[in-house]
Amino acid sequence: MFGYPISPLRTRDVDILVPLDKRIPGEVDIPGMLSEIGFVVDYSWPDGHMRIMHPELIVEFIVPDKGMGLESPYELPILHINSEPLRFVDILIKEPVRVEKWGVRFFIPSPQRYAVHKLIVSVERRGRDKAERDYRNAVEIISMLEENDMVDSLKGVFEELSSKRKKMVLGSLKGSPYVKYFGGED
Repeated sequence: MFGYPISPLRTRDVDILVPLDKRIPGEVDIPGMLSEIGFVVDYSWPDGHMRIMHPELIVEFIVPDKGMGLESPYELPILHINSEPLRFVDILIKEPVRVEKWGVRFFIPSPQRYAVHKLIVSVERRGRDKAERDYRNAVEIISMLEENDMVDSLKGVFEELSSKRKKMVLGSLKGSPYVKYFGGED
């Protein structure tokens, strides 16, 4: 990203959002299709959500968790998968960045939205390791945005948030020099 050396943000993971408000026209055996090209199904412990793994790639599926408080995987039998409920997805999917590679079009979250999402999720996470990783990823992105004179766009994403979410962002950045980009004081 931005011509930097390989970042800890670089990952083999690809999270695919399965929108729950869209009708899927017919059954598709995603694990079966991917097994034909060397992928193997794995289930994470302790929650049991599905990962489809290859030496070069790990595919996971997510669904929006709109306050449902889902603890276990969300079953999608029409696709032969289960998915991990993820909160605050609405932040990620607004104004996505379009990327084309290998003849495939991808839509990914903007760096600004991804950073804000990671700050919020870091507050909500139960596991300390994941929360710390989310926070570090957010701060790394904010640092890159700062170095490329792109931090002004963070304020726009922040202003769209509810007051509760704003408090979460400011709380996660308490004592950080980056809080200034969100209207807080460091």
